[in-house]
Amino acid sequence: MTNKEFAIKKLGLSHYRWSRLRHSEMALHSWAEKECNGEIQREDESGKPRMYHPDKYGSFTLRGGFIPDAEAHYLREAQRHAKAAGLKVYHQEDPRGCQLYLYKQSELEGAMAGKEIYRKPGMGIDSLYSSIGTAIC
Repeated sequence: MTNKEFAIKKLGLSHYRWSRLRHSEMALHSWAEKECNGEIQREDESGKPRMYHPDKYGSFTLRGGFIPDAEAHYLREAQRHAKAAGLKVYHQEDPRGCQLYLYKQSELEGAMAGKEIYRKPGMGIDSLYSSIGTAIC
């Protein structure tokens, strides 16, 4: 069974929603790679993304102009499609793995029930996304 078939069966996604979520995941993955390589950097003051170009040594040090925030756009798209299917989205930003995980709020609450460790700040879905979420990749 492919990941697509598994997600469609387990989460009740339509083929259309799966394809839109997969499209968002691929765009987010590309963005994360560019951020990791230094091709896209966010301004400290405003947080706006800016394109950087390679210098003669191949490092992305030559500052370019501002670019549209595609990361925010595709994350909103993913959240919109997930919400329509009664699901939530977790965005994992490391370019070495899948960018989007879908989960049901009830599964998160069930996993956290009775476990004091997940009640600490910063815990919860950040610690459980790979075990309760379904990867969209």
